[in-house]
Amino acid sequence: MEASFIVTVHALLVALVDTIIPSRYSGRGGRYKSADTARKTYVRAIALAALRYGKFPSADDWRLLFMYPPPQKNSIDGRALSAWAKKIHPDPRATVSNTAGSTQTTMLDYASRKPQDYRAAAVSLLTAYNEITSRYASHRLYI
Repeated sequence: MEASFIVTVHALLVALVDTIIPSRYSGRGGRYKSADTARKTYVRAIALAALRYGKFPSADDWRLLFMYPPPQKNSIDGRALSAWAKKIHPDPRATVSNTAGSTQTTMLDYASRKPQDYRAAAVSLLTAYNEITSRYASHRLYI
């Protein structure tokens, strides 16, 4: 790619983050909408870093970055933008649910219920550890 094209794309992305998105919120306080927060995160953390190596945002990412006005939430574009925003910048206030039906147990509880599995896992872990540290006799572990 030509260097001038890379400079143009860089300027567009920086303008989006520094000028276009903040201008949508001028005169009002509060946080940005989730899609705009995801856009800023994507540009700062992913797009500009990749652009240094000549890698451009994908066509889908580019379309979602510059999509304005925001689409209706129940439209195809709205659902795509919402899913993309959740992937790029998950809501830090959202509750994290455990995986379906699983519960967290302590190692001692797990070992008491499934001693064969626990012993096999412990043996393989110690074998791997001993292989890594085989040149240092003082670090060897035994069952």
